[in-house]
Amino acid sequence: MQQNICFYDVTHPPFSIHGLHHPNTEGRFCRVPCEVAAATSERVAIRAAQPSGGRVRFSTNSGKLLLHVVTGRTEQEFHVSPLLESGIDVYLDTTRGPRFLGATRPDFAQRKDYIFELALPEGEKQLTLFLPVYGELKHLEIGLERNATLGAHTPYTYYKAHPFLRLVHHAGLCCQPPRKNLSRPAFAAL
Repeated sequence: MQQNICFYDVTHPPFSIHGLHHPNTEGRFCRVPCEVAAATSERVAIRAAQPSGGRVRFSTNSGKLLLHVVTGRTEQEFHVSPLLESGIDVYLDTTRGPRFLGATRPDFAQRKDYIFELALPEGEKQLTLFLPVYGELKHLEIGLERNATLGAHTPYTYYKAHPFLRLVHHAGLCCQPPRKNLSRPAFAAL
């Protein structure tokens, strides 16, 4: 399955990371620098290591996407599903806005280190990966077909903000696009 696939570390170009302190400096994906979080409080240090709101962007013409995800989870929190603590959402960026392509579905046994595969539409495409809401993300590799192109995503343009909210059961709201199973009209009624 993976013999015709090349894996790339997302902490190196042409990947761009948004919404997080750059992981090259500390070896993990954090919202703020680790020393700042640790100096603030233990709870802030724990929450700073949760990459909620973090995104990875790139472009490719690969027909297949593999995600190798390594998290720092050692035990299950009673109120958090594996999807929220180590799941990643994949969006295709189009001229009409982002289009949901899929989400990783780790189970309890595999959530610490797993590989997820997703078929992609044909042609050159720009993708955005929304990182897990909870849990510590230690390493993320993108697998693409060996002959596929890999390039930088078009830089963000700044325009009037249109917030997206991701519903989290028993945990409030997070800033991520709604999942496919939560329709916009139903979501707007919340």
